[in-house]
Amino acid sequence: MLSLEGGPPFRGLHHGLAQDLSQLIRNTNPETHLAFRGSSQFRFFIECECEVLVAAAKQGDTVHVHYTGKLDDGTVFDSSKGKAPLAFVLGTGHVIPGFEKAVEGMTVGDEVSTRIAPEDAYGLRSDELVLDVPSENFPEAAAPAVGDRFEMSTPDGQKIPVTVTAVADETVQIDANHPLAGEQLNFDLELVKID
Repeated sequence: MLSLEGGPPFRGLHHGLAQDLSQLIRNTNPETHLAFRGSSQFRFFIECECEVLVAAAKQGDTVHVHYTGKLDDGTVFDSSKGKAPLAFVLGTGHVIPGFEKAVEGMTVGDEVSTRIAPEDAYGLRSDELVLDVPSENFPEAAAPAVGDRFEMSTPDGQKIPVTVTAVADETVQIDANHPLAGEQLNFDLELVKID
């Protein structure tokens, strides 16, 4: 929008200056607000109504995020408080899908809270991943106890973290579900930086 304000200051403008201003007005973007103001002295300024473009996090960006993860009962299961923010590349699957979806589209400085369903987190619990293993498979020196966590190796060499959930005379029950499987996860997120 062009706006000319003032009266007397326009009288007696030097012809060259008047032409320069006329050219400026013709070449001014319609979004620009051109204003002339003054009383005894001639002054002018240009106000530009500009839209500031802020980059939003997108696939392929390296993002740095502070987070606090809580269960529905308020228990904090993980947080970056007091540590460096979590850095990862969007779209590479380095974090759970729901976390990634929540960060995508954020801009630096944004803070959001999000609730992530098990399907977009660590999956639903599976009874097939709860197994009874003969006690003799464990070394005597490392007698397992409920709550112990360790890794088992599959025939193809894949490492699977498991938790001991019960110990009997001849068997040890292990659970290969992720400890947060089946849980609704609540995250408070702050996007600190985009590379």
